[in-house]
Amino acid sequence: MDIYSIGPDREIQSQIEELTNRLAVLQAKEATLRNSCLRWQYAGDGLVSLIKAGGTFFAGGTGVVVGVDGKTGKEVWQGTVTGDAVGLAVSDGRLLVSTNEGPIYCFVLDCNTGRLAFELARNSEFKIVGLETDR
Repeated sequence: MDIYSIGPDREIQSQIEELTNRLAVLQAKEATLRNSCLRWQYAGDGLVSLIKAGGTFFAGGTGVVVGVDGKTGKEVWQGTVTGDAVGLAVSDGRLLVSTNEGPIYCFVLDCNTGRLAFELARNSEFKIVGLETDR
């Protein structure tokens, strides 16, 4: 009479145990790498767009645009918009924000004399908001 083994043989069982152990080691390495790479985290609700200008990250979401310091992760600025800030662009000290509601906003990142903001307001229908860094 022949006797058949029910269940995996020892070689297969050994391979399963070896792979399980290797997987545990790799998961531990992954966790270590993730923790070593993360410098900071900003928990903003509903943020959908992102752009970097100098040392600041700007993120747009529902009704809001925030500036976050790239070194510390601390919020350094906040502006309001109507709708979702879905498009962000930075040029010549200006942050341009387009929304799903239609308006385009122009935030002046360094106002200096205010001449640029004045000219933009005079020659466009942009909503102009001036920002100055603390000195």
